[in-house]
This record gives sequence, C-alpha cells and structure tokens, in this order.
Amino acid sequence: MDHHAEIIGIPLSRGQAACERFVHKLRDLSRDLAAAERSLPHLAATVRAVRRTESLLRRPLRLALVGESNAGKSTVANLLLGIDVLPAFQIANTRVPTLICHGRKPSVVAVVEGGKLLPLGPRTQPPDGMLRIRVELPLAVLQACEILDFPGLSDPLLGYGSANIFSHRIDAAIWCTFSTQAWKESESMVWRNFPAHIRENGLLALTNKDRLRKDQPAKVMARLDKVARSDFQDFVFLSSLDALKVLDSDGHVLNEEVWRDSGAADLHEKVGQLVLDLRLRRLRKAQALIGRIAGDALDRFGAIVPALPG
Repeated sequence: MDHHAEIIGIPLSRGQAACERFVHKLRDLSRDLAAAERSLPHLAATVRAVRRTESLLRRPLRLALVGESNAGKSTVANLLLGIDVLPAFQIANTRVPTLICHGRKPSVVAVVEGGKLLPLGPRTQPPDGMLRIRVELPLAVLQACEILDFPGLSDPLLGYGSANIFSHRIDAAIWCTFSTQAWKESESMVWRNFPAHIRENGLLALTNKDRLRKDQPAKVMARLDKVARSDFQDFVFLSSLDALKVLDSDGHVLNEEVWRDSGAADLHEKVGQLVLDLRLRRLRKAQALIGRIAGDALDRFGAIVPALPG
C-alpha cells in the first residue's frame, strides 16, 4: 500500500480536485479579463483581484509541528511523509525551523538573512545567521500541505518561543508531547497563547506510546478529556519509531497490524481530514471572494456605461 498516495492523498484527492477545477476557471477568467482590459482599462483592478485569489487557492497549506524539545516532532514529520528524511540530512534538533515543501528534485538549503539560499549537504556546517532550513522533496502530498518543524519551544538554550511562530504563515498545528508526561502546565500555557485559528485546527500527538503500560493509555485519555479536550480538535497516541520500522524506503507498509497499533493509521486519517476541511474552507472563501469581485466589477462597469459613446 502506497501511503504517499493514501495518508493525506485519499481525503485530499477530493478537496484537491475541487480546488484545481476552480483554479483552472480562475485562470481562464483572468486571461479573458486581461484581453478585455485592453479596451476597458477599468478592469485592471478586477484582473489583479482574480489573480490574487488564484494565487491564494494554489498556495499549499502549512502544518506546523510544535512542542517542547525532544518530544518527537521530527520523527512525526518523517512518519507523515513516509520517509526518514530529516536525520538523513543531519538537521534534526536544529535551532531554527525546518520547512519541508515540494520541489522537482530533493534539495536542502539554508535560508539566511536577506532571503539568500545556501546549499546544505550531509557534512555541511550550518551557516551563521540561518533563519530556517528549506527541504524540497518531489512528493505529491507536499503540493497540498507543507510541514514546518519547529525547535523546542521551552528550551532556554534555543531561545525560540511561541512569539517566533506567529511570524510564519501557519494553517494548522500538531503539538507533540510525551505520553508518559502528557500535557504539562508549561505546555498548556504556551499553546493557549497561540492564535485561535491555529488552536481550532490543532491535534495533540502523544508520542512514545510504547512506554506506557497497557492500562495507562485509557487513564491518560481520561485526564486529557478533562484538561485539554477544548484546546484541540483531537488526540492521537503514537509510537512513531514502531511505525517507521514497518515502512520501506518507498513508503509501503510492511506490517498493517503494527502500523495500526502504532497509531500511525489514526494520525494519517486525522491529519488528512483536517487538511481536507481546511482546503474546502479555503475554496468556499475563494468562491465567495470571486462573487464579490464580480459584483464590484459590474458596479464599475455600470457606472461608466452612460459615459460610453452611442
């Protein structure tokens, strides 16, 4: 089973197809309006608005992985992608965010001040002044949803706090926490400072599930239902390392039972549904915006009609 196609692909295929159909319509509309603009200059603002809407709809969603240091964020990123990508480039536990996005071929670059891009290799020393690491991979899932892996939020040595996150364009987030000490007060305080739109689209991933005794998950879940249910869309228990062990290099699951027991199937289903909901929400906003743009264009056209000769 190819989980690059299934994990976020099956639910995304519906939302992605609907978005792409509307993008094609916007592209055709923009072309026709641009042609008409030659004789009707007042359409220039409408053309720009349509192009901005098309660009917004084409932009991938961005899913942030956040939490305290060493909570398994990079491992969860690998699990979502179905490949062990981050340690391969020796960039786990960095002091800057790592953006994993779509590219025609694999590449890793450092983004430094001023926006300059510097190539990184397995033995390259990260440059001074690095703002983030950009990992490009030719995975279809990344065309719909990018992953932004953040440093630990509460480690004083890293100096990276929640305020730094707000400067990034984030649509949803997964907070990673250890199952054995899940959802400490320090985590709760940081999470509740996040913008409401991120918390409303947040999942709580309880990592290292394998370290819990058989009777403990139910107890942990009962406590979380009381103290954190209103803070997240949903919870998921994970044993990420167990899940990665049953994935081959192409992202195929070698043992379905281990995959399910690890919580990976549950994670992929919930992330897929979350991203699907967000894409469809964005599509509805774009459709409503185009309706308003069309109305404004008609109003402007009506205003100049009496002034036209004849």
